[in-house]
Amino acid sequence: MYIRLFTGDDGESHFEEIEFPFPGAQATGPGEVDAVGVFYNRFPSGHDMGWNLAPRRQYVIGLKGNTLLTMRDGTSVQVGPGDVVLAEDITGSGHHTRIVGPDDRVSLVLPIKMSAIADVSK
Repeated sequence: MYIRLFTGDDGESHFEEIEFPFPGAQATGPGEVDAVGVFYNRFPSGHDMGWNLAPRRQYVIGLKGNTLLTMRDGTSVQVGPGDVVLAEDITGSGHHTRIVGPDDRVSLVLPIKMSAIADVSK
């Protein structure tokens, strides 16, 4: 599953399922990812990050464990291993992040170059 977190015109964070923005059917290359900043996150089961904004545009790829992402309107989505979140809600009201299930959450984070703005909402 590919989920995009974004700030809507209403200033609130929202999510939508999207197609992963591959540069082409059989293309390879850096795309819009700034690989210099690749890092891992690990949070224990039950960890509650509260309401937060994405610190930058970034892909968050789940390797282990599950995360529940909740918007201020009460809608939520659970992401787990293999799911990709395109986090773009760097302004606005933010989203609530909580690690759910018995496993720690381990993610690979790929920051996106700010100059490489793709319109993935289409």
